[in-house]
Amino acid sequence: MTDCQSYLTELTYTAQQILDEDLAALGRMPERARIERYNDIKANEQELIYEYGRDCPDFLTTSEEDRVRGDCRLARLLIAASFYADATVPQSLDNDFIEAELQAVVDFDRYKQFDILDQEQINKQIRRMEGEVYELVQEYTSTQIGDMDQLIQNPNVQQDVIDRLVERYEDRHERIRQGFFTYVEAHGLEHMVEQIESAVEAVADATETREQVTTDVTKEVKRLSESIGDEYLQRKSQIDAELRDIEAELAGGTAEATELKDRLDSTEELGSVPVDELDAGIERVQELTDKLNETRQALETARKESSRAERPATRKEATQMLDAELERIDNKRNELYEQVNQLQRGREEMTASRDRVQRRQAELERRIDNLNTSAGDINGIRGENVVTASTAALFEMDYIGRFDTSIREADCITLPEREFTVPEGYWSSRNVRQNQEPQMKSLLDDKEEEDVGAYPTNQTSRYEVTKSAYMGLSRTRELVIHASVYSHLEAYATNGFDGLPTGLDDVLDIVGEIVREAERQQVHHIVGIASPTGWTDRVHEHVDDTEFARTHYSQYVSVCFVDLRDGSLIYNKSDPLLTDNIELFERAISAEKLHKCVSIVRNEYLDSLGRDTVFAEEITTDHDFESHIVKRAFDRLESTDAAEQLYIEEDGLALHST
Repeated sequence: MTDCQSYLTELTYTAQQILDEDLAALGRMPERARIERYNDIKANEQELIYEYGRDCPDFLTTSEEDRVRGDCRLARLLIAASFYADATVPQSLDNDFIEAELQAVVDFDRYKQFDILDQEQINKQIRRMEGEVYELVQEYTSTQIGDMDQLIQNPNVQQDVIDRLVERYEDRHERIRQGFFTYVEAHGLEHMVEQIESAVEAVADATETREQVTTDVTKEVKRLSESIGDEYLQRKSQIDAELRDIEAELAGGTAEATELKDRLDSTEELGSVPVDELDAGIERVQELTDKLNETRQALETARKESSRAERPATRKEATQMLDAELERIDNKRNELYEQVNQLQRGREEMTASRDRVQRRQAELERRIDNLNTSAGDINGIRGENVVTASTAALFEMDYIGRFDTSIREADCITLPEREFTVPEGYWSSRNVRQNQEPQMKSLLDDKEEEDVGAYPTNQTSRYEVTKSAYMGLSRTRELVIHASVYSHLEAYATNGFDGLPTGLDDVLDIVGEIVREAERQQVHHIVGIASPTGWTDRVHEHVDDTEFARTHYSQYVSVCFVDLRDGSLIYNKSDPLLTDNIELFERAISAEKLHKCVSIVRNEYLDSLGRDTVFAEEITTDHDFESHIVKRAFDRLESTDAAEQLYIEEDGLALHST
């Protein structure tokens, strides 16, 4: 039979020990010991709720049970507040209590000397305007405990916790209130207000400006989103769908050139980007940011004036008030800077998206114009930029495998502030692999005979360098290293090949999510993005253009672009973090294999009598070369003007003598 009283005493013992301490005593306790006691109390609280009630259903009344549970939560709040007072709340405790609850405990603790003074001693210090008691009473109205009704009515606080907190400090709170009444009786509220009137007015004006700026920016961003963003995305979706249809019909070889040309011309009417309107919106938000800067300057001036007040208590209260508003202004100003950055990134994404559409349109127009032309006796489209699906899949597998090997073989990684020597087995729990295989399967739905393994799936491999925090109980990240391969999956699913290089719009899609994560968590990321079809000229220009901050998309993100056709790297060599780690993203290819493949294609096929065309599939089948090696060999031979590459329906990539 369960001894309910002993069981209850055991469950509440640790909580009662904590309730007997103040914040100073808890703060002197080692961090690990506090965390362990916090977790013990939390586990006991759960056992009290779910198991004690089952074993001892009639031992406690409902009100007694609520009180015991409230004691447990209050004990946990005191431990969390002991960390909060030093601004170091561990992550495992951070979400259990809101700031108002934590601050109320800290405020009550500051007034603990009211417990050791009688009311007459308190009143005497207040009338003489001396000592810490006097200054604490002056600050009373600006604390959480100065308006307990507001705290109690806050829907986000845990009611049983606040009830127990108020009960715990009931006597102290009453002494503080009586002291404040003595202050008002002796000196009047006017004494307090007159001395800080200029600070109050400055804060009021700044608050009004800040709130107005917030309203105006919200309206502007919403207007831009509705009038520009949504409309443009809808138009872009229409264009993409039409261009995919045209590509599919070209690949099928069933469409008339005139009809396709008319349909292609119709997509140009949809492709305009409202850059001017977006620029005007960005300028408007920047003007509001400047207005906030002017308000901040006025606050700084008021703060200097307040710092010259004669009475220390007045100086302190005025500067605290102004500092609090300055902090709110700075937070809002940082939000506006981020809004401007987001709008500028949106503008860049739209412009890059437009450029990509124009490239696709130009490529399709060229293919339509050449629809009825031939190269010798071989019909097909120009293949110098063509990468087949199987080749892209091999490029992808080879590169991600090479990246994983580079990471795991690295003896040292350069971090933002130090060199990190990699211990053996370090990466075993710090790697995540992802891909878009479900999307590729969906795109191949109408091609049941196709194996998704023969197609690229945009694989990503991600590693994290971490350090221990809070006595080894948690980890914080110091650096995140990504490698991704980007292919136009729809093109491969529709045509079986892709001939368009990757553009800035594709890059921004990939990097945008990384930038948001990096800036939200303030963790540095270095990213390698590889493309089987290479990169557009605009990507090269982007890296060289300081106006775009080169490959530095934010203070926390650096990007390297990898051309999988030849292994070349495009990156900002003045970025020390990226440059010091650049070997991780290099793609090695066997020069010996490539030279051998070039020799075989030239000697056994192109120079052979009666043979002027060779197909890539022949080389991979007859000579056991991987398809990406064959593609590189074709590129090498085409560069000598000895042959040209073609993509031929049903037969794939070919090299034809010129």
